[in-house]
Amino acid sequence: MLELGAGYGRWTSRAALAAFQLQKEVRLGLAEPDPKHKMWLKQCMEDNGISLGSYKVFGDAIGGKRGECIFIVELPESSRTKNWFGQAIARPENGKLNTAEELYYGVPKMREVDGAGYIKVRQIVFSDVLQEYDDVDIVDMDIQGAEADAIEEGITLCTQKVRRLHIGTHGHDIEARLRLILNNSGWICLRDYPCGQTNETEFGPISFTDGVQSWINPKLM
Repeated sequence: MLELGAGYGRWTSRAALAAFQLQKEVRLGLAEPDPKHKMWLKQCMEDNGISLGSYKVFGDAIGGKRGECIFIVELPESSRTKNWFGQAIARPENGKLNTAEELYYGVPKMREVDGAGYIKVRQIVFSDVLQEYDDVDIVDMDIQGAEADAIEEGITLCTQKVRRLHIGTHGHDIEARLRLILNNSGWICLRDYPCGQTNETEFGPISFTDGVQSWINPKLM
């Protein structure tokens, strides 16, 4: 399993524990650039008895191209909310960042005039992660607006190696791009609930903030 935009590894740890109940071995990959979340992630794995040899952490942002990017780690003063998990590749509103004499979990932090906090991180592509694995049962992707760029870049390797995709979506334009890319590559959509609206589901109407798209790869099923 791969969890891209892993946070503290909530889904990977659950998958590992489910596999352990079936006496199955696991091989896990987690991509997470936020240094605070990476610290939590390692603690979560340890607390759940998941050995270091079972997982690899990619400490980078996932996007459509390789390089360095600006990554938002703190909201503006006016909109800070408790338990925020929207850390993402970002373009600061005014394009100017002040280098503050402070660290964010050991990494130099920059601030915008409204108080939002940013760090610089390395950006890799989906293919860079997939190259580490021969086959993948499921990819859980929640990368805060970069999902269509990532899937578009990695679609060839993804179709060769991945059986299932579960994608958190962050815009109707992104959702439309994902449908086009995946349908054209022969994937079958199981669920498609657009973001920012109430959708009818098998459990009744549910209000979605992030959207959800689930896909299977018939070539590997």
